[in-house]
Amino acid sequence: MLLWLPTILGLSRIPLALLLVLVYRPQPDRIILAIVIYALAAITDALDGAIARRLHIASYAGYLLDGFADRTVSVACILAAVFYHHLPLWIACIAIAREFLLATCRLLNPAWYPPSKTERRHSVVVFGTSRIWFLLLLLGALMESNGSQDLRALSWIATSIYGIVVILSFGLLLMLLTRQMGEWIRRVQ
Repeated sequence: MLLWLPTILGLSRIPLALLLVLVYRPQPDRIILAIVIYALAAITDALDGAIARRLHIASYAGYLLDGFADRTVSVACILAAVFYHHLPLWIACIAIAREFLLATCRLLNPAWYPPSKTERRHSVVVFGTSRIWFLLLLLGALMESNGSQDLRALSWIATSIYGIVVILSFGLLLMLLTRQMGEWIRRVQ
């Protein structure tokens, strides 16, 4: 059972992401529920890899599963932000395209496993920014629903930072994919 724990934790994020999209509304009880779901997803994300490394069962398949679960949670957050927090559609499209591009790069290039220190830092910055951004949106919505002053400025600043990070990350991924495709073409010739 312990050997399956990282897989179970990773897979649990997929229904949590779906649940987040289904239950979230900018109402106090729904926001609190979304925060709990989001926290559970973050905890399972932290635990699955740590347990796999600790048990020495980390694998490429686990890496792909973890990445897919991460992409699922990210897309759920993006959709919630589009529906309820006026995330500009062009930022959402770039962010979702980035998620699919990252999943594709991971799948097409097993050499990315294990990820390099640079790739891990990039992932921590982007995923951390995404988590903080969505959490700020949730907390801002909770404060507004409880009668606090208008927090649109906080939401705008968080979304602007998120948008910049997503655009830069998307560009970096395109560069990596272009470089990888060039290497594949050279090998074929």
